[in-house]
Amino acid sequence: MDILKIFPLLMRRTSHRLALQPEEIDSLKRTKAWKGYSLRKGPNYTLKRTMAATDLTREQLQRGEWNDLEFKDYNFSALGQPTEGGHLHPLLKVRAQFRAIFLEMGFEEMPTNNFVESRTEIDVPNTEITD
Repeated sequence: MDILKIFPLLMRRTSHRLALQPEEIDSLKRTKAWKGYSLRKGPNYTLKRTMAATDLTREQLQRGEWNDLEFKDYNFSALGQPTEGGHLHPLLKVRAQFRAIFLEMGFEEMPTNNFVESRTEIDVPNTEITD
């Protein structure tokens, strides 16, 4: 059989859930288009699919269901969800906006450690130490 004839036949059979005939399988093997496979029921085969439990709840402990449950393995090397960094306080946002406005207008920022030093007026004659 030509390979162009085999695949439409295979598609028709599988779409109608019909099994291939032995001679059709042999022709597929001769063209090396199909290597064949077999499926068997394994030791964990069940008709009903069950989900593994991830958490142990209070109700499961009270009813005694936890003995019969299959639990999912934990992945301790998983990174998890990234944490949020939070937000700035509204007054800090306003302060940053004012700072940006003044810097755009041409003002320069003064180092904060010199602020106190620049405000001391030592050379003024009328200043008392107690002022």
